[in-house]
Amino acid sequence: MKSYQAIALLLIGLVQTAVFIARNHLLGGPYGDEVHFWPTVLLFSREPIPSAHLLNTYPEVIAPLPFMVGG
Repeated sequence: MKSYQAIALLLIGLVQTAVFIARNHLLGGPYGDEVHFWPTVLLFSREPIPSAHLLNTYPEVIAPLPFMVGG
């Protein structure tokens, strides 16, 4: 690894750490659509691999991928 790549990775890590600390360790309350989508994310968190029934009956109009990732 060249020195400029190492410096770039270090700077990226420092920026991410600063944002993490500045945002209260990402513990802020939900905002915007998070309040609406949270129950659906909890549905997907109950099963490691979503069942066909869950994929056919989840209560949202958007694709299930964000809920699977969030769950």
